[in-house]
Amino acid sequence: METYKIKKNIIFRLNFNKYIGLGHLIRCLRIIKELEKKYKIFLVFDKQTNNKEIFKLIKKYNLINLYDSNKNFVNQNKDSELFLKKTSEIKRDIIIIDDYRFNIIWHKKIKKFTKKLIVIDDFLNKKTYCDYYINYKLIKNNNFFKLMAYKNTKLLLGKDYLILDKNIKKIINNKNSVNILINFGNSFDFKKIKTLLNNLFICKFQKKVTFIIYIGIFAKNYNYIFELKKKYKNIKLQFKKTYIETIFDKIDLFIGSAGNSIYENSYLKIPSIFFETSSNQENDIHDLMDLGHFFAFKHKEFKNNKCAELIKNLINNLDRVSKLNDYRKIQIKRNGTKKIVKELNI
Repeated sequence: METYKIKKNIIFRLNFNKYIGLGHLIRCLRIIKELEKKYKIFLVFDKQTNNKEIFKLIKKYNLINLYDSNKNFVNQNKDSELFLKKTSEIKRDIIIIDDYRFNIIWHKKIKKFTKKLIVIDDFLNKKTYCDYYINYKLIKNNNFFKLMAYKNTKLLLGKDYLILDKNIKKIINNKNSVNILINFGNSFDFKKIKTLLNNLFICKFQKKVTFIIYIGIFAKNYNYIFELKKKYKNIKLQFKKTYIETIFDKIDLFIGSAGNSIYENSYLKIPSIFFETSSNQENDIHDLMDLGHFFAFKHKEFKNNKCAELIKNLINNLDRVSKLNDYRKIQIKRNGTKKIVKELNI
């Protein structure tokens, strides 16, 4: 008689909304793809989503929502208590946290209720208490290790643990035209780049240029872009889609926020112009150069009239700009997710 092994449980505590976008959810789903055949997956969010596109991504898993429609997150202590209450009937074999709001306060309250507590993070200054800590940023400051309050924490740090989409492809350059992706994530306020876009679209280019603008699920103040699309025939839209990785092999230049794209574009060797739009997107310029990126701005440069002129010059000299990738010191691999799963021994 064939016997069936009972699946262990993995509980993910994460969140998404109009302020933080979908980044936490997307990278957790990439890990889940490696685990779902072996484990029973639980996703714990603040609240139930009404977005159909997001629900398609998560509906096949076990969903737990901590807060009613009229209640919100208050602090880590109350959230941890509610988390334990709502998961009390589940064997908490493994808990994975990908949520910027939580630090040692939440971690310590939860750790004793699970065999493995795993934290995924982007910040370099957060006190942490867990069994495994994952941070794929380029970490050079030794003081960072003092933030691990639990002496047995195993650290999974740096580019080898990058959580990339396994289906992204290497770029195929088109010599006759230039495709430019403008992507500032899922929760961007497009009012911030209205001046930049207006200045950019009136520029004259030496090649045929197509601008592909991604408007994310939680984006706002983007209606003027539809008017721009009517005026300029070289504008295409990716409107409120959860995944756009399928178009990456067609992109010749990236303009957008300095989030996960700095790693994805390094792997794909896409010349990029980055803007830091949040505190966790602050990167040392030497780290960016090591990854093959040489153009980075603060968000205040959105309104700098010279910025569009600089971008125009980069586009007109894209062949030379592309060769800068030859000087990068760090090679990104795509097997980071599998490496994480192996290191976690799950």
